[in-house]
Amino acid sequence: MKKFLKIPKHWKWISLTEDLNYIPTGVSVYDGKKKYYSTGSIKSSKEYIPEGEYTHDERPSRANRIVQKNDVVQARMKGTNKALLIGDDLDDTLFSTGFFQVRPFEETYDSKLLYYVFSSSVFLKVKDGLCSGSTQSALNDTNAKKIELPLPPLDEQKRIVAKIDTLLSELDRSIESLKRAKEKLKRYRQAVLKAAFEGKLTEEWRKQHAHELEDAQTLLERIKQERQTAYEAKLAEWEAEVKAWEEGGKVGKKPTKPKKPKELPPLSEEELDALPKLPEGWEWIRMDAAGEIQLGRQRSPKHHHGKFMRPYLRVANVFENRIDVTDLLEMNFTPKEFKIYKLEYGDILLNEGQSLELVGRPAMFRNEIKDACFQNTLIRFRPFESILNEYALYLFLNYFHSQVFQKIASWTTSIAHLGVGRFSNLIFPICSNKEQKEIVSRIRRLFDEAEIMDKTIEISLKKAESLRQSILKSAFEGRLVSHKPANTSLFNSPSQPLNIEGISPTDLHAGIIALSYKMHQEGRCLDKLNHVKHEKIAHMVESAGGIDLGRAPVQDAAGPADFNHLKKVEHRAQKANWFTIENEEVGYRYKPLPGFDRCIARTKEALGEHLETVERLIKLMLPMSMDSAEIFATTYAAWNNMLMDGLTPTDEEIVSKAREEWSARKLTFERERFFKALEWMREKGIVPRGTGKYVRQKKK
Repeated sequence: MKKFLKIPKHWKWISLTEDLNYIPTGVSVYDGKKKYYSTGSIKSSKEYIPEGEYTHDERPSRANRIVQKNDVVQARMKGTNKALLIGDDLDDTLFSTGFFQVRPFEETYDSKLLYYVFSSSVFLKVKDGLCSGSTQSALNDTNAKKIELPLPPLDEQKRIVAKIDTLLSELDRSIESLKRAKEKLKRYRQAVLKAAFEGKLTEEWRKQHAHELEDAQTLLERIKQERQTAYEAKLAEWEAEVKAWEEGGKVGKKPTKPKKPKELPPLSEEELDALPKLPEGWEWIRMDAAGEIQLGRQRSPKHHHGKFMRPYLRVANVFENRIDVTDLLEMNFTPKEFKIYKLEYGDILLNEGQSLELVGRPAMFRNEIKDACFQNTLIRFRPFESILNEYALYLFLNYFHSQVFQKIASWTTSIAHLGVGRFSNLIFPICSNKEQKEIVSRIRRLFDEAEIMDKTIEISLKKAESLRQSILKSAFEGRLVSHKPANTSLFNSPSQPLNIEGISPTDLHAGIIALSYKMHQEGRCLDKLNHVKHEKIAHMVESAGGIDLGRAPVQDAAGPADFNHLKKVEHRAQKANWFTIENEEVGYRYKPLPGFDRCIARTKEALGEHLETVERLIKLMLPMSMDSAEIFATTYAAWNNMLMDGLTPTDEEIVSKAREEWSARKLTFERERFFKALEWMREKGIVPRGTGKYVRQKKK
C-alpha cells in the first residue's frame, strides 16, 4: 500500500504477516460439529450462509481454519472482496483456506480498522497485484509477506474507526434508499406488463377506437391462414428438394416432408374458466397457434469441425431483453441445417435449460451477428405475421417475471428445462394488430422512463461506492481525523491583527506589495507574481502574521481577498510615486516608480520586530504560482474560519470547505492539491489558531 498512500510522519508502516498476528492454516481436534463457511458462503459483510456443519473428521479438506471473534479475514482470490470482521455469530466456526486470517493484537491494531483496510480498493489493488497461479490466481503466504499496512497510534485508530463508522452509516442509509427505489422500479415494470396483458393498459384507448378494431374471430381466421401459408411454403420447398434429389439419382436420404400443422381446436370451456377474463375482442390461443416454435441444434463433437462453420447463440448469450455476442462459439451447420436453425430479425429466443429462476429468460434477436444459428439450450419463437414480435417479447417477459415459465419447467437440483412441448401448450392472449401496436408503444414509453430513473440510480450507487473508497483512502492517509502534530504553529498570530504605529494600514499594505516585489525580483521569481498573488500574500501577512493592513476579506472566487481596499492601496501608491499598474493579457502586475525603494525602507522601519515574520511568510510563498498561492491562502482561510466557528475540523472537512463550498472556480483544482497544501502548511508550521479576521461570504 506504500505505493498508493502517503501517511503522516508520526504513523508507521508494518508488515501484514510479521507485525500482525497472521494465522497459519490448521485445525486442532474439536468435539461435536461446527458450521463451515467457504468463500462462496460470504455474500457480503452482513450476509453469509454456511455450507454445512461438520465434525472434525468429516469436514472438507479446505475447512482448515477456525475463526474467533474480532479476527479479520479476506479472500485470497484475485478480483474478490470478501473482507469480514468476525462477530459473535461467527465465533468458533470453520472457514476455508481460501481466506487469509489475521487476529490483531489489541495493543497494536484495532480489528475494525483492519477490516476497513482489507475492504479498501487500495488494499485490493495491492493484493491483486501479488496474486499468482495458473488455474486460479490467488495470494499465497509468500507474497502476503510483501504487503505493508499503515499503522496510526492506537488512540488515533479509535477515532478513525469512529469517524468511518459515522460517515459510512450515513452513506449506507443512502445506498439502502437507492436500492429500495431500484426494487420499486422492478415491481413497476412487472405491474406494467401485467396490466398490458390483462387489457388494462389500453382500456380507455380501446373504448375510443372500438370501431376500428377487428374482432377476435377475424383475427383467429387470419392467423390460421398465415399458419397454412407458412406450411405451404415449406411444402413447396420440400417438393423442389425432392425433385432435385430424384434428378440427382436419389443419392442420400430422401428429404423429409414437413408435418402438416395440426388443427387448432378452441380451448375448452373448462380451460377458459380457469383463465383470467380477457377484454372483448381479445382471445386466448395456444402458443403454437401464435408462431413457429423450434428447439435449437444439439451440440456434438461431430459438429465441431466442417465446411460450414457458423456462429451460434446459446444460454450464455441470451439475457433479459438483451443478446450478448462477446462470447460466441461456432458449429458446423450444413446448408439444409442452416435453413432450419438460421436466426432472423425479430425471432424471440428463450432459455430452455437454465437455473430455475432464469428458465424462460427471453430476448429478441436484432441481427446482432450475421448468419447466426442457435443451440438446443434455447427455444426459438417466430410469431406469425399477425403477431408483433415485440408484443410476443413483452408477453414472455411478463411470463418470466410472474414465474409462469418456472411453474411448467421440469427441474433437477441443478438445472430446469422449459421443454418445447410444455412451452407450445402455454396460452397466448391475442388482440387486434392495432391494439398490439398501442400496447408495445405504451410499454416502450413507460419502460424508457423507468430506464432513465434506473440509470440515474445506478450512477448514484457508483458515486456512493466511489465516495466510500474516498473516505477509506482519506482515513488511511490521516486526513479523516485531526492528530496532535497537525496543530503546531510557528506563527503566533494575536486574537486581532496588530495596528503598526507610525504608518497607516493603507501605506503599510502598499509597502508589503513593494517588499514582495523586491523579494521576488531578488529570488528570480517575478514571473510567478501578479496582483492576485500579491493579494494572497497580503492575506497571509494579515491573517497568519497578525499585522493589520486595513482589509475586510471576503470569499472571492480567487480566494480570500479585498479588492476594493486594494484599489485604494494602488491609488495611494501611484499618487506617492511608489509603483504603478501594468496591464497584461490576463490581470495586471506592478511596476516600480522612483519612490519604490523609499517605500520599502519606510515599511521595514515601521515593521520593526515584525519584519522577520513578514519576510519569512513572503519567502515561503516565493516559489508558488498564482494557483498554488490561491489554494494555500484559501485553505488557511477556510480552516481558520472553522476554528473561529468553534469546530475541530478534519482534513476532509477543511478541504470540502476550501474547495467544494468556496466557489465554482475551486472545483477546477484537483482535491489532492488541497490535501498537499495542508500537509505543507503543517510541515512549515503555518497552522491557523482561529484568530484574526473572519473571511465572510461575498455579497451578491
